[in-house]
Order: sequence, then C-alpha cells, then structure tokens
Amino acid sequence: MLIIGAFVIQKNVSLIDDTWKLYQTDRSDKSRLEGALRAAIGYGGMIHEFKNFILRNDPIYMETIHKHIGSAESIIHQYSLLQLTNAELTALDDIQRVISIYEKAHVQVDNLVRQGYSITQLDNTVKVDDTPALRGLETLRQEVRNSLTSETPLSKARVSADLRAAIGYGGMIHEYKNYILRHEVKYKNEVKVQLQKAYEAIAQYRTLEPSNAEVLALNDIENTLQNYGDNLNIISQLISNKTSIHEIDKSLRIDDYNALRGLNIIDKEIYQQINDYDSALSKALELVKNTSYIVTWGVFLLLFSIFIFAVWLIQARVIEPVLRLTNSMVRLSNNDFSIALENHHYDNELGDIARTMSVFKENMIERHEAEIELEAANNELNVQLNNILHLREQSEQQTSKALALAEGLADARISAEKSTLRAEENELRVSSILNSVQDGIITINEKGIIESVNPATEHMFGYYSAELVGKNISVLVPDPHKSMHDGYLERFVNGGSTRDASKPIEQSAQHKDGSTFIMELRINTIVFANEKKIIGVIKDVTERKQWEHDLKQLAMTDPLTKLANRNQYNKKLAEAAAVSLRYKNPFALMLLDLDKFKPVNDRYGHPVGDSLLQHVANTLLKCCRETDTVARLGGDEFAIILPSSHQPLDTKTLADRIIKQVSQVVVIEEQSIQVGISIGICTFPDLADNIEALQNQADSALYDAKEGGRNAYRIFKDGIKIK
Repeated sequence: MLIIGAFVIQKNVSLIDDTWKLYQTDRSDKSRLEGALRAAIGYGGMIHEFKNFILRNDPIYMETIHKHIGSAESIIHQYSLLQLTNAELTALDDIQRVISIYEKAHVQVDNLVRQGYSITQLDNTVKVDDTPALRGLETLRQEVRNSLTSETPLSKARVSADLRAAIGYGGMIHEYKNYILRHEVKYKNEVKVQLQKAYEAIAQYRTLEPSNAEVLALNDIENTLQNYGDNLNIISQLISNKTSIHEIDKSLRIDDYNALRGLNIIDKEIYQQINDYDSALSKALELVKNTSYIVTWGVFLLLFSIFIFAVWLIQARVIEPVLRLTNSMVRLSNNDFSIALENHHYDNELGDIARTMSVFKENMIERHEAEIELEAANNELNVQLNNILHLREQSEQQTSKALALAEGLADARISAEKSTLRAEENELRVSSILNSVQDGIITINEKGIIESVNPATEHMFGYYSAELVGKNISVLVPDPHKSMHDGYLERFVNGGSTRDASKPIEQSAQHKDGSTFIMELRINTIVFANEKKIIGVIKDVTERKQWEHDLKQLAMTDPLTKLANRNQYNKKLAEAAAVSLRYKNPFALMLLDLDKFKPVNDRYGHPVGDSLLQHVANTLLKCCRETDTVARLGGDEFAIILPSSHQPLDTKTLADRIIKQVSQVVVIEEQSIQVGISIGICTFPDLADNIEALQNQADSALYDAKEGGRNAYRIFKDGIKIK
C-alpha cells in the first residue's frame, strides 16, 4: 500500500510540477502585461494607426490612436503596481515618456494636415525617437525571462509574445510603414529581418501542439505577413518610378483583419489552455491530498507495529530466557538438581549457555554421587580419620561450589552483556526507520518536555535535536497559542479534550528564526514502561494552503473583462447589506444592460463583441470609485454596488456619466461601433429590506428604462420608477 501510494504521489507531484511551471509562465502578471502592452502599441495598435494617420490623413485614426494610448497607459499603471526591479521601473518611465510624445504628436499631425502639410513634411515634423521605448520593452522582456528557471518549458504565451514583438512596435509593421514614408533601404532590410523572426515564432508555435483554431489563425497571420513581404520589391519599383507616397500606400494597402483576428484567437486559446492547467492542477492536488493521507496513516501504523514487535521480541527472546537461566544457575549453585533446563535447543548464545549448564549439571550429579560413595567407604576408617576426612570433604565441597558459582556468574555476566548489545542494535534499527520519515515526529512526556525528534523535525523548525530535547514543546508554538498550550496539554493528557484525536488539525508553528508556517498535526499516545508518551506527526502544508488560496482567487474573477464575477458579486452584495443594517447606512445597487449589443455580435463576430465588452468594463471602472464593486453578471449584463449612498438620487451623476461615456463611438478592428446602456437603480434598506427585493426592484427599474427608449436610467422609488 505504501509503495503504491508513494508511486501515485510521485507521479502526480511531477504532473503538478510540470503543469505549475507552464501555469506560472502563462499566468505571470509581468508576462501577461508585457504582451498586452505590445498589443496596445504594436501591430494593430498605436504605432500602426499613427503611421496610417500620417499616410492617409483620415481623422478616424485620431480616435483609435487615443484609445490605444489610453490602453497602454493603463497597462503601464498596472505594471507599476507590481514588485519591480530598478531596471523595470526605468524601462516603464522610458516607455511612458515616448507614448506621451506620440500622444502630443498625433494631435500635432491633425493640425498640420489642416494647414496643408504634405506626407513627407508631416513625417519629418513629428518624427519620434523610439530608442528609449524599444530599450524599455526589451528590458521588460528580459526581466520576464530571468524570472523563469532553466527548467521552465517553452509555452505558447512566450512564443506569442515573441511573435508580437517581431511584427509590432519596432518590428515589421513599424519598419514597413517607415520604408513607405522615407524610402530608405535600411528599413526594407529591417522588415525582412523582422519577418524572418516572425516566421520562426510561427514555426515554433506549431511545435507546441496547436489546436485547429490556432492552426487556422497561424495560417492567416502567415499569409498576411507574406503579403507584406511580397510588397517590398513592388515598393522599391514604385519608388524608382517616382510614385508618390500616397499612391504607393493606396495601391499596396493590405487588409490586416485576418492577422489581427488570428492574434486574438491565439490569445483566447492560450487563456483556454490556462483553464485546462487549472483543472489539471485541481485534480492532481486532490489525488495527492487523499493519497498522502492514506500513506501517512500507513507509515504511522507500520512504525507503531514495528515498535510493538521489537518490544515483544526483546522481552520474549532475550529478557525472559536470561532470567530463567539465571534462576537455574542459582538453584544449581545450591545443589538443586531437580531443575529442568530450557532453551538448550536455541541456535544462538542462549542455547550455548543452556547446553553448557546441562553438562555442568550432569558433572555435578556424577561428582555428588562419587562423593557419597567415597564417604561410605571411608566410614570404615577410624572415627578421627573419618572426622578429618569428613571435614576435608566439606571444605572441598564448599570450595567447588564457590568456584561453580563464580563460573556461573561470569557466564551470566557475558550473556547479559550480549543481550544488552542486541537490544541496542534493535533500538538503532527503529531509530533508523524514524529518521527516514519525511514528516516531523516529536515525542513528549505528560509535562510537555520533548524527549526525541527525528531529522525531518530538525529541518522543518531549524533546530538541532540537542537544542530541543529537554525543552517544553511550547518553544515551537507562536503567540498567542503559546500561553494556552500548557492548559490544552493538561486537558488532553487527563482526557478532558473534546477534539477527535484521530483527525489532523491545522495550526501555526514557529521556526527557530521566529518565522511562522502552517502545519498539519496528528497526535497519538502510547504507554511505555508505565509512562504515557505523546507522539506528534507534523507536516508542513504552507505550499498547499497557498495553492488553495490562488485557486480561490481565480474563481472570483470574470475571465474576459477581469471584473468581479457573479460569485464575488453575491459575496460583496451580502457584505454591503450586512454593513448597511449594522451601521444604518444605505447603499445603492445599479443593474446595467447594453443596448443593441446583439447586432454587433451578429454583424462583426464574437471577437469584436468580446473587445467591446472589455472596452465597456474599462469605461465602468474609470467612472466608478475604488470603493465601488463593478461586476459582470453574464453576457452584456453588468452590476455596480455603491456603498455609503446617503440620498436615493446620489447615483444620478454617476448614471449620467456612464451613459455618456459608453454611448460614444468606439473603433474596434477598424469598425466604428456605437452602443447604448440602460440602468436600473435601487437603494437599500429604505426601498428594499432584503437582497432579493433589492435586486428585483433594480431589475424592474432597468426594464422600465429599456421600455422607455433605452440609453437611460430609472430609479425605483415607492413602487414607481423615476428618471
């Protein structure tokens, strides 16, 4: 059972280790934010649209550039909240400074276009030095790679980031647009270099077992990149023919829709892979947990059985035979020949002693009989001679007995020394088994004094065995549990504890350096030599608790928008209601639903719909306070919990701001999209005395807003929805 359990644990630990490395690689905040930043400013992002604005003078690019710059600045802000090195902080400052220059430059381009500047004049006037930002992006990329170990396997997320770097900011699209604008051969050569890097990244991605959707996405990206590569020689011919920049761009314009869609599909597939890692980790952790529980009990029962068997073996095969032989020797020394010697059939030291004593007994009997015969013969001599001989015989008899007793005592001493040596060897065997156990094992007496620890305990707490033996067990217990520990121990020893001793408990333990960690403790008692001993088996479960915490966090966030999901929304709503009832302080609930969202999905596809939902989520976060809870309930339904709303109509300003911001035109994948939003509002507890009523009334107000023409809000008050 133990071997099977160990095999299962080892196999699943290897699975957890490999999956966790991939999971950490793909879920790394730095890796995720670096990829998002490259997407915001690279291919299909800020630099792409900025160069198109110069080439085509179309005001629509103003809005998309502004949106991408806002996204990039938001990502940089999120990045700065992480624990960063000095190099990373400097890199973020450089990137932010260059982005700010582009933000001013795109406004300047709009003004210069109105003044009649040519494309070449525009490019020369607003030319930006990208070196600091490129250096900053490379620093962030290197720091992400440095955070990974050499054993971390290559992941799709890392290859996707390499692909974005090759075709985005400072990559293919950047140099391609510069070649059209500036006609310098160095840009053409750099486009070829970056295209080769992109092809290598695509080939590398194909080795990572892509799904069918990913294969199609990679084909779309590769085809689009092939079009860019084919255009290079045509651009060179047009430049030689003195063709205008505007005509070159117009005649060789490439549709980036398929490539951008392919990149979005890859991002979604990577996210799905992360969810698969999550599921695999959960199953493996559950199996390891159950198996380790069985193995731990198996180890404990095995050790306990070995201990009982060793005690019985020493008692039955050493102590009792030695006592019987000693008693026989004493009786023989007293001329008691009626004894029956045992153990003479043993093939060991005790058997040798028993057989020697049998020979000794026979010799004594024969000698005794000879002495009797000699005494009878000498009786015929005269009285004096008989008396003298009798005295002599008695003297010799006493001397023989003394010598026999001395010999018997010497043999008994040798036997006892050999028995002690065998007992020490058995004790050493038991100690070796205890020292090989990975869990900590501590033995204390009834007063809490430590009597023994195994090496696993020394490693776990940072003490040597000599530092712990003789100390009270409370030295390993942190405050405030330490002050209560003696009372708990006394109740446990006296049978006053109500805890089920067969079940493990989790509590804090204190390392020698003062740090604490979570341990799993099992306690059992044994009686040895009429003394009660308490044995504690300890397992460090700090890593397991951290994994459980990380998995719980994933269950509380909407994967698409990163807002609170319905689970977290229900939790926050219950907390807000409890606080409101306790402190008599009302709060408000907003239920929101997008208007005309379904036609967007039907016309442009789910990727555009998903991007629109992400845009709306970011807009709601910007409109709300940090103390407000913004949640996505599903589809295009959202909710906002506003604590500490003192007046029922305090939400009017926020509702107006949300409707105004959401209803603005947004460009997604070169498509201008406009939606509206309807809002239903209710306050607690003045208009609703329980959570269910609060949600029903807010939903009723939302329905009234929809029926009243959409893109509006309604506040529920005394059964009436008011604007």
